[in-house]
Amino acid sequence: MYTPSASDGRQGLLLGAIIASQFAPAFMFSGVAVALPSLAVDLGASARQVGLVETLFLAGSASFLLPIGRWADATDARTLYRAGLLCFAVLTGLLALAPRVEALLILRFLQGGSAAVVTTTGGALLAQLAPAERRGRVFGAAIGATYAGLSVGPLCAGWLVDLGGWRFVFLGGAALLLAFAAPVVALLACRWRKAEKGAVHWPSSLLFAAAVQCAVLGTASWREGWLGIAGVLLALALGATFVAWQSRLARPLVDLRQLRGNAPLESALLVQALLYMNAYANIVLLSLHLQIVLQRPAAEAGLILASGAAFMALLAPCSGWLADRLGPRRMVAAGVAVILVLACYAANLEAEQGAWPVLVVLLLHGLGFALFSTPNMMVVMSALPPSQYSIASALSAQSRSLGMLGGMLVLAVLLSLAFGAEGLESDPARLLAVEHRAWALLAIAGAAALYFALGSARRARRAA
Repeated sequence: MYTPSASDGRQGLLLGAIIASQFAPAFMFSGVAVALPSLAVDLGASARQVGLVETLFLAGSASFLLPIGRWADATDARTLYRAGLLCFAVLTGLLALAPRVEALLILRFLQGGSAAVVTTTGGALLAQLAPAERRGRVFGAAIGATYAGLSVGPLCAGWLVDLGGWRFVFLGGAALLLAFAAPVVALLACRWRKAEKGAVHWPSSLLFAAAVQCAVLGTASWREGWLGIAGVLLALALGATFVAWQSRLARPLVDLRQLRGNAPLESALLVQALLYMNAYANIVLLSLHLQIVLQRPAAEAGLILASGAAFMALLAPCSGWLADRLGPRRMVAAGVAVILVLACYAANLEAEQGAWPVLVVLLLHGLGFALFSTPNMMVVMSALPPSQYSIASALSAQSRSLGMLGGMLVLAVLLSLAFGAEGLESDPARLLAVEHRAWALLAIAGAAALYFALGSARRARRAA
């Protein structure tokens, strides 16, 4: 495999192209949150279906991260990265043409699967190409590009929704993805090799995907009683079967014994999963709060939502620079503490307060995740040898996806119980009550994350 030197100009261009490409998926990720109210009205989507638009994207990503990580290690992460980026662009364009909400939900799940390819292989490629002494800065730049996409996404999506409706958001995202894919395709030389037999255990991969889907559909149907309960119980049973099956495989998707024996990796992934329950749920809750509770237009809501992600984009590279010098674990704990404060504060938002408290929540969101993201990624990547960078990247992405999925499942249950088949716009006061309950539960997850983060920092000091 070609590994350029630190002075190689191709390496610098390639690193820049991969870092820049991280902008586009995040742009789509945050932009759709602003488009939800317009999409719901145009397609006649219920509160349950609105939740599924976002949750199924996360479910598709979570379902395939681990097998893609194994497959990338066994074949070629470069080829998969290029193919995943192009597939993401095509599916985004097809979403703009969806005639019914049911078709859109299927495409969102598939789009999440293509995002899993980009997420898993992108982090592994950055780890391979960046010199060790610059790795923190490279990860910081990549996360900064991601947060730049998160900040511009709501801003542009709000303008596009006001200009031509929610479909324009997907059309714009598809064009942007193709633009960023072009230099990656031109610069990224591939070295495809056939995977060894048994390199990826696809039956257990499909079992895990089925468990995730049952969890999503079960929580979305929670108001129906037995149907929702049966879906969640089936998800738990399939998940337990997956874990038991992995322990008996010679080459499992996740070596749970190795994971349990690697305390830094185990702690970093657990803290990340708990903290990321806040990540996407916060953006969706604030978008709904601005557009339905406060009755602000989509363009204004997008402008407000952009502020927090812009703050993250500015701070993320500094976070990587500081982590290279000060060590990552204290910064991880500080970021978790800020997100806990955010959840406690947001649980008391009221309609008569206007938009200023929303700005406070967004700035806390930006500060907390900027302090946390790069240092925690450094802990994860340094916990495994270079030969396992793809699976380390997959585990990190899986932890984030499961955390975000968990936060959205919490929101899906609360929306299902409160609204069922009704539209969210039918009762803004009821939606505000759902927001309060959601942030209270997210605060509990943040408190647990802080407990484990402080414990990891104490163990690291004792080991030093």
